[in-house]
Amino acid sequence: MSNNLTHQLLAVVQKIINMKKPLNGIRVLDLTNVLAGPYCCHQLVHLGAEVIKVEAPKTGDLARQLGADERLNKELMGISFLAQNAGKKSITLNLKSPRGKKLFFTAYRNYRRACRKFPTRCDEAS
Repeated sequence: MSNNLTHQLLAVVQKIINMKKPLNGIRVLDLTNVLAGPYCCHQLVHLGAEVIKVEAPKTGDLARQLGADERLNKELMGISFLAQNAGKKSITLNLKSPRGKKLFFTAYRNYRRACRKFPTRCDEAS
């Protein structure tokens, strides 16, 4: 490949990297686990959203224990978890405790978007 063509190709790649993505500025709390929900939120990351994965203390997402690599599973970093949660930030919150609920609703007021796979009462945040 010629040097000029290489520079042109690198310039195009840099433009693509710097492109504003459709969900830039959107913030989402991800309360899902295992596969469908985390995959959905992973796609939001690819589209530019800032996604915060909220996990229960101690147990976390069940997918942390799933995958072909036993060593990673024991370290709670199963391949399934790593694949579906790349690009997300992560926190643990005990949503059964008053303090955990208060922290969640404070975060929800700032994010105003949540993805979940289970019934919950987010109307309390309004």
